[in-house]
Amino acid sequence: MRYAKKLALSMPLDACVAPGAKARPVPIIDDRPGRLDGRPRRQPHAGCPELFRIENVTTTAGLAALRPTWEALSADADMASPFNSWLWQWAWWEVFGAGKDLHICVVWDGPRAIAIAPFYGLRYGRGPVALRVLLPLGYGNDLTERMEPLVATGYRAAALAAHLARVARWDLLVWQGAASDDLSLSLHARQRATQMVPYAVRSLPPTWEAFVAGLSTRTRANLRYYPNRLARHGHTARVRMVADPDALRPALATFVRLHAARTAWSGGSPHSDRFAHARHRAFLALLAPALAAQSQFRVALLAVGGRDVAAQLVFEHAGTLSLYYSGVDPAWLPYGVGFQLTAACLRDAIERGTHRLDWLHGSGHWKQRWGTTEEPVPRLAFVGDTLRARTAYAAYAVLRGSVYDRAGRARVAAPYGVAAEYRLLQRLATLLRQPRIG
Repeated sequence: MRYAKKLALSMPLDACVAPGAKARPVPIIDDRPGRLDGRPRRQPHAGCPELFRIENVTTTAGLAALRPTWEALSADADMASPFNSWLWQWAWWEVFGAGKDLHICVVWDGPRAIAIAPFYGLRYGRGPVALRVLLPLGYGNDLTERMEPLVATGYRAAALAAHLARVARWDLLVWQGAASDDLSLSLHARQRATQMVPYAVRSLPPTWEAFVAGLSTRTRANLRYYPNRLARHGHTARVRMVADPDALRPALATFVRLHAARTAWSGGSPHSDRFAHARHRAFLALLAPALAAQSQFRVALLAVGGRDVAAQLVFEHAGTLSLYYSGVDPAWLPYGVGFQLTAACLRDAIERGTHRLDWLHGSGHWKQRWGTTEEPVPRLAFVGDTLRARTAYAAYAVLRGSVYDRAGRARVAAPYGVAAEYRLLQRLATLLRQPRIG
């Protein structure tokens, strides 16, 4: 049993593919206590130098020590983004980590880390009936738009799945970005829900002219109409990109003001103020200068008559432009100032060689008119194999049925982001008389 457990936990992510090699389909790992057919477990591929090692980091000091390893992996991971960078995860934990248990799974291939999956644990209730929940780090308050694990190019997340199935203690697990082929048999057996989370993405051509040529007739017309309308009324728009870490404080204050103004406006589709809470603003103030120092963050501002009337938070990483939250003065909406600022951000990125746009979670006409398409990412829910876990999940499923229909669509309008699922967990926590989790 001891050898079998070691083999399951350190199973090569892609049957011991060489680093940089093209990943092959990975068979499901049988990590259950015994095999039904009585045959021995699958052995590592011949030529595999050593079995992979799993490390579980559970302290803030351990998270700090992981920085060089994390950043080296981020430079070699297909799904790397600002949201699963070390800086983002560290800032989120610094601001929101109180009352939570840190669980960062690191997969090592010799001296090299080839996968990192950050989670945090919550405990609802007391004593033997307490419910243990394991969630992606960043989950819960709609600030972290992407929560995929970091996996080196040419590898798969199968060893992470085996580790979560056999070692981590949890009754309910939420995991985003894991493919079905990565799941071990025991984790497959515990899977209870799959939600495909849509992201708005598109590739960017090498020139602004080529980008505009591919847009709809109406969008091309608006690129001329809104600036002309401003000019007819004697106004001129000026766009500036604030990327200097020392100049970010007033720019962020302007963004928060405009974001709140757009939220308070009742003349259009409802928006939620993601930065109404002081801790959310503290998170942004802590993170923004650190990312800006690495040329990964900027605040785009559009001013009319010397007054800022539109703001957009922009992330950039490895040739991908990510448009985050925005704000606008409702009085200037008839002039399309938000539309003009988006166009300026896209043009600036294209002219600097950015090749991909990631407009993050959700979809809408304001994204689709720029040529984006939906890229679904799976978010999986698993239940533990104890009676307590199954009972808790039964309550979870009942609550989830009141939030989603059978097709996975929200039954009621929910704030932008992952708020519907988060609200569901809040209701479960309320039943267990526990405080908010985010």
